[in-house]
Amino acid sequence: KKAKASALSAMASRSRPKACRAFAFFDRDDRLVVCNQDYAALHGRRLEDLEGVRFADLLREAVTRGRIRIDGDSETWLARRLDLHNAPAGAMTLEMASGKAFLVRDRHTRDGHVTVLTDVTDERRAEAALETTQAELASSRERATYLADLTRRLDAAAASADTTKKTLLRTMSHELKTPLNAIIGFSDLLAQMAERCAPAQVREYAGLIHAGGHNLLKLINHILDLTKIVAGKFEIRPVRIDAGGALWIARETYGARADAKRLD
Repeated sequence: KKAKASALSAMASRSRPKACRAFAFFDRDDRLVVCNQDYAALHGRRLEDLEGVRFADLLREAVTRGRIRIDGDSETWLARRLDLHNAPAGAMTLEMASGKAFLVRDRHTRDGHVTVLTDVTDERRAEAALETTQAELASSRERATYLADLTRRLDAAAASADTTKKTLLRTMSHELKTPLNAIIGFSDLLAQMAERCAPAQVREYAGLIHAGGHNLLKLINHILDLTKIVAGKFEIRPVRIDAGGALWIARETYGARADAKRLD
């Protein structure tokens, strides 16, 4: 038995990679025949105290003493680990209480079971760091996408505001020219036909000039009101108005344009 154990130990030492730290061999009754010092240290036991201990008892002791970190119910985890150990071949990762991680490989042989544990702590940490980096990268992409979308919206809003501003300026320009044309036109008529104009005609032209000037003053006041609204200094003063009169003024003002566009 000792010769066989020595041969198995030598074979494991030759075949295992440099990172491998622990191994053990269990006989057909699943009792430990031989292991190295690292395997004993993982279970918190002395090397000479492990010979003949059953794998299931050794595993349960390690779980009970909290040397192995498990997820969920301990009995469920123990059953899964024993199934893997008894299978012809299997592998799983163990998280130890010390923070180390081991890749466990079980192999069923003609004379029993071989268990080899490879330290993969650095690999697991690298994987965790990679996952964290990928998550941060994904978050950065999301933020970049959000900022790009926000920039597009702001650009669209700015373009819309610019278009609205241009439309407003065109409209105001037209509205300002309308009363000015009346004022300039009728004042020119008065200047050119002063000697030939009857008093009634002079009063009519003067009334039209006055109305044009009054409309121009209203438009200028509206522009000033808009600047106050933008500055947040516009004072709202609700007043009662004659709805019928307001509609009549609107009809007189926009009736011709509505008729031209066949709008009722």
